[in-house]
Amino acid sequence: MKLVSHRMTKAQRLDLAVERPGDIGTGDRPTAFGPQSSVFGPAAPFRTYQLSVTFYRQSQALELPRHLRDQLQRAASSVALNLAEGSGKSSIKDQRRYFEMARRSLRECQAILQLAGAEEGAAGRTADALGAHLHKLIQALQRR
Repeated sequence: MKLVSHRMTKAQRLDLAVERPGDIGTGDRPTAFGPQSSVFGPAAPFRTYQLSVTFYRQSQALELPRHLRDQLQRAASSVALNLAEGSGKSSIKDQRRYFEMARRSLRECQAILQLAGAEEGAAGRTADALGAHLHKLIQALQRR
């Protein structure tokens, strides 16, 4: 069971609340809520961030032409880094700005996967799930 911190934004609480066993990006992973803690503190290891780390690792394993591989790795790391940085921002406006940057980087990743013909693989499916999560986070912040 995960505890919800009063310091978490509504979007982050929503992100934790919708987690179900068997979803992409779940399983045995370090969290700030269990015996294994995260270096980011109580709000950062939300599901969307964990999914972005999974996507980054999957993107590293793809066999792509060098120019696409380099661009994909930069964009995939940007997704995770913007989510981490945005989760540490105190204002909703700043959080939304960083989460939108993460979404733009993800769109770049999806275009690269499409160019390489790899959109149907595991990385493509994870990217689609990550896009849905980012959309929900940004929508939740826009309502505030």
